[in-house]
Amino acid sequence: MGEESKPATGAEVPGEQPNKVDLRAEVLDISNRVYRLLKDAPWVGLGAVLTAMGAAILYFYFQSIDYVPPDLTSVIAASAAVAALAFAFMLLMALFLIAPRLGFQSSRLSEATKATESARRLWGLDWLLVACQLIGPGGFLLFVAFRMWSDCKVGWMYAVTPGVVFFLFGLVGWIREERKERCSFTQRVKRFGRSLWVAFWSVFPFIALFWFLIPQESVQWLDLIMLLLVWLCMVYVNAGLTRELPVWVLAFVGFMLLPALLISVPTFLGRPSLFPTRVAELSGIRDQIPSELRIPKSTCSLIQSGFEAGQTSADLICDTGSEWGSVKAQVLSNLGDRWLIEVFVDAGGKPGGGGSLRITIPGEGVQTVRRMVPKAESSASCNPWPWGKS
Repeated sequence: MGEESKPATGAEVPGEQPNKVDLRAEVLDISNRVYRLLKDAPWVGLGAVLTAMGAAILYFYFQSIDYVPPDLTSVIAASAAVAALAFAFMLLMALFLIAPRLGFQSSRLSEATKATESARRLWGLDWLLVACQLIGPGGFLLFVAFRMWSDCKVGWMYAVTPGVVFFLFGLVGWIREERKERCSFTQRVKRFGRSLWVAFWSVFPFIALFWFLIPQESVQWLDLIMLLLVWLCMVYVNAGLTRELPVWVLAFVGFMLLPALLISVPTFLGRPSLFPTRVAELSGIRDQIPSELRIPKSTCSLIQSGFEAGQTSADLICDTGSEWGSVKAQVLSNLGDRWLIEVFVDAGGKPGGGGSLRITIPGEGVQTVRRMVPKAESSASCNPWPWGKS
C-alpha cells in the first residue's frame, strides 16, 4: 500500500484538537515564573537598587520644579516606595499596551484556516485585530461623549469626531474580514461575541496613553497628535506580532521597551520630566490639580508676604473670621516638615493672569478640603433632552 494521503491545507484531522490558547494556563505560567524569580531574588541587593532607583526618580522630579527638600531623610525614606510604585506602574502600563493581543489570543479568533491566515495577514498585519482595536476606543469615545453631553459638559464634540471615525473604520474592517470566514450562524454569533471581547481589551492601551500623555490642563494640539501617533503605533505592533509568541514573552518585551516610550515621547513634547511627575502624583507627593487647603493664619500671612506690591490672588483668603485661612493651591511636594505649593496670582482683574507664586510653608496644621457634590444636585440644572427628563 502507498502512503496515506495527507489532509488538505486548512482541514482538521479527526480526533486532533486545534491549537488553542488557554489564557488561564498562560497566567498561571507567568505567576509561577514570577514566584520562582521572587523566591531566588537577593532581597538586600534588590532593596538597595530600588532605593537608588527611587532616589533617581525623585531627583529628576525635584530638578524639574527647581526645588530640593531640606529634609533629605524623608526623601531617602520615600525612595524605595517610589521605586516600587514606579515598577508597578511600568508593569501595568506594559500589560495595558499589549492587552489587545492578549485578548485576541484568549478569544480564539486567531484559529483560522491557512488560506484565511494568508489572506488576512496582508502587509504583515492581522486586520481583524486592527479592526477590533479601532472599534474598542471608538465606542469608548462615543460613550464618553454621550456622558458629557447628557451632563451638559462642554467639549463633548471633541470626543464624538474621533469616536465616529474610529468606530466606522473599525466596523467596516471587521465586516470585511468576517466575510472571509465561512461558518454557520451559530459560529458567526460566537465570533461576534469574541470580537466584542477583543474590542473591550483594546480600550486599555488608549486609556493608558491618554492618562500618561495628556496633561490635566492646557491641552495642546501637539499632545493630541502625539497621542494619536503613539496609539496607532501600538495598534500596528499588536496586529503585527506573531501568534506563536507566549504571553509572558509579550509582557517581558513590552516591559523592557516601555522606558524608551516613557522618556522619548514626553521629551519630544517638551516635558522630559513627565514620567517622574506621574510617579510623584501616584505616590501622593504631588497633587494632580490645585486643591483647597485650610492653613493657620500665620501660614496665610506668610503666603501674602510673598506677593509683590499690588499683587493679589482670589485663591487666597485670610480674613475668614476664624483662626484658619483658605488657599487654593497645587501641592508640588509634601515631603518633610515643609511643603512646596504653587498659588496663581491675579493681574488686571484676570484670575491667574499674573503667573504663579511658589512658596514653602510649614506642613504642620495644613488640612486638605475635598467638596463632594451629589450627582443629582450637580445635574439638576442640566437638561439636554428636548422632551425633558423623567
